[in-house]
Amino acid sequence: MSPTPDASLVRIGWDDEVEQFAAPHLAAGRSVGRVSATSRGFDTVRTPDGDVLSDRSLARHRAAGLDGPPVVGDWAAVEQVDRAAAVVALAPRRGVVVRRDPGEHADAQVVAANVDVVGCVFGLDRPVSLRRVERLLVLVHEGGASPCVILTKADAASVEELRAVLDDLATLPGTPPVVVTSVRTGTGLDDINRLLLPARTLALLGESGAGKSTLTNALVGSDLQHVGDVRARDRRGRHTTTVRRLLPCPEGGAVIDTPGLRALGMWDAVEGLAEAFPDIVALAPRCRFRNCTHRDEPGCAVRRAVASGELAKARHRSYLDLRAELDDVEDRRVARVRRHGEGRRPRPAPRVTDGLDEIDDLDDDVD
Repeated sequence: MSPTPDASLVRIGWDDEVEQFAAPHLAAGRSVGRVSATSRGFDTVRTPDGDVLSDRSLARHRAAGLDGPPVVGDWAAVEQVDRAAAVVALAPRRGVVVRRDPGEHADAQVVAANVDVVGCVFGLDRPVSLRRVERLLVLVHEGGASPCVILTKADAASVEELRAVLDDLATLPGTPPVVVTSVRTGTGLDDINRLLLPARTLALLGESGAGKSTLTNALVGSDLQHVGDVRARDRRGRHTTTVRRLLPCPEGGAVIDTPGLRALGMWDAVEGLAEAFPDIVALAPRCRFRNCTHRDEPGCAVRRAVASGELAKARHRSYLDLRAELDDVEDRRVARVRRHGEGRRPRPAPRVTDGLDEIDDLDDDVD
């Protein structure tokens, strides 16, 4: 008979699948918990006995079978190694956020794991780019989480400005839920809290200054994420979140805040692209050629839809740009294989990183 799971972990997502992963590790005397923060060299794992600091150098040595380092949201087994602790196993991930590493190599960068809902956060104190919304939706769909669009700082926009943004979002086929929020007035916070129940994990993605940390503080009921002072001239402050963190919410569930991500490159997201552009997928079977790229081929139904006004030209361009980005990633992967030569022992797959080297490379902006 398995031990009763700790209530604090159940509130942030412990379920039957996690318990199945945990059972043999608990029997072996290890601790099992959820990674709540990552920084260079160490991971913080929330366990029933409190937070455990795991040494990454030991984890790499003790857990050579891990597919990349732990990331925020992972369920992990931790073992004591002399006076230190090390992550020795990770539960299979569900609902991940993965982007292309902004470095020179074509590598995957896992931003968060075991995410149920991804909030694509946009501040209403600046223009909301539909093209960036589409990019985020591709990433979310590919990772298996459910997307929603969170519009923050509603108090900074006029009724007309808000209506224009909502009308633009409504033009996207299969528009995800949209939540309009203002931490100052409390607008929309109950709607977001409902997304967290029962025991769900919400990851917040958006540019620096979009209001993610302010929103996180409101949801968890404490100023756990520091927010920079606001500049009077433009109602913005300096972005100060430099660590990804998972924070429990009072009524259950958890929020993952992330540093502002300037680069949101695609990584192996062909299925996500199709889910984010169902209108183009629906038109494609009417193209003359089965392998039509919808660029310049004769008899392209997608291009006909653009010409007739059925499909917006900007949306078609956005699709082509994202598809070209995915093709570039694949070309780089193929080139890497060819450089190693045919018939030779294959090298390991492209490394999976957690992007900690990029965490400090942030916009000088407000959150």
